[in-house]
Amino acid sequence: MKTISKYLSVVGAALLLSLPSANAQKNLADTLQTLSQGRIVVHEPDGLQSRIESDTLKAGHVGSRIAHKAGYRIQVYSDNHPRNAKSKAAAIAARISAAFPDQRVYTIYKAPYWRLKVGDFADHEEAAETMRDLKKAFPAYSGDMIIVRDRVNIRE
Repeated sequence: MKTISKYLSVVGAALLLSLPSANAQKNLADTLQTLSQGRIVVHEPDGLQSRIESDTLKAGHVGSRIAHKAGYRIQVYSDNHPRNAKSKAAAIAARISAAFPDQRVYTIYKAPYWRLKVGDFADHEEAAETMRDLKKAFPAYSGDMIIVRDRVNIRE
């Protein structure tokens, strides 16, 4: 749901920026209604519905909560190239996300490095098993993959 609302916010901001200043005084709802003639179509990315259903099933009951604990993630990519590290991390993240929709993907910038990490694992063995699967699916990145300790999100 965050993805859809974030997408709509970006679209709305782009619409407002592209309008003449007289229309900029209107609110977003008025602008969308005017430009779309009352019809709004939302295009969802491939796999979004399955990811939402997967997250819903993982959540279990309504009372479950996410705890931030010490754990492990798989670092797939790390680079500090000023021109293309960010876009390369995003491209790899999209590929991994599509191939492993049940794993969370984190693109992190900690100056001067862009890093791409996958998963939230409570134990090292589970991370190692997933890393083997990642290496099979993406042999081009297998040389850079390592398991790192990190604060992870564990559903309780």
